[in-house]
Amino acid sequence: MMDEKSFNKIASIVLIAILVILTFLILKPILISVIFALVLSFIFYPVHKKLVSWVKNKNLSALIICLVLLLIIILPIFFMIPTVVKQTFEVYKYIQAADVLAPFKTFFPSFFIRYLSRTCRHLIITMNIIMNIIISRYCISIETANS
Repeated sequence: MMDEKSFNKIASIVLIAILVILTFLILKPILISVIFALVLSFIFYPVHKKLVSWVKNKNLSALIICLVLLLIIILPIFFMIPTVVKQTFEVYKYIQAADVLAPFKTFFPSFFIRYLSRTCRHLIITMNIIMNIIISRYCISIETANS
């Protein structure tokens, strides 16, 4: 049998282990952001020191670095959005015009007749519904942005 002292020791170790695991599960969504922030601060600390020597104000130097980082992140996204939207519309037009079922009809005619035609029709209808929803939401967001 275990005496009370060893039981208390094991119970406290198990309790601490459970608390550590629960703490990790709670902090898991934040950890990636914290690690990314630590990497960025490590990378930009020399830039900050150099900028402080020029500007003579730590806060202004940090603000300048933050603005530059925002520009580095936002500008490529800003220029890529029209291309992504254009390609989305092109894919939508291609899917509408393409005969996706033709290769299946040639290679698997009996299977196609029984199962695939029904399934593909449902798939194409579902894809049309999804694309219509995406396009309508995009058009609504453009209209609200222009208003």
